[in-house]
Amino acid sequence: VYGGSAGAIILGQDIRTVEEENIFHSSLTKGLDLFSGQSILCHYSGHDVAIANQIAHRIGSQIIALGEGSGLVLDWTTRQWIKKIGTVIFSEMPRED
Repeated sequence: VYGGSAGAIILGQDIRTVEEENIFHSSLTKGLDLFSGQSILCHYSGHDVAIANQIAHRIGSQIIALGEGSGLVLDWTTRQWIKKIGTVIFSEMPRED
């Protein structure tokens, strides 16, 4: 998974990590949930810690925050991360990976 944008976000559990772009006020918020209950936040920078924590709390999902140039490699059969490059995981407190 490369920190692109909508293409990465739809792979997560919940797409409300980009709520400000919901211009049609859709109530459909489920993503493909390929990451076992985690949602994806793209375009993350170190200045977005409070926002990422608020989103994680609001949607009740752990957030994988992908900055520009970051990415993840997932073993599809085990659903385990093989490699994390420049990602931050948010639940209640940020954890660098």
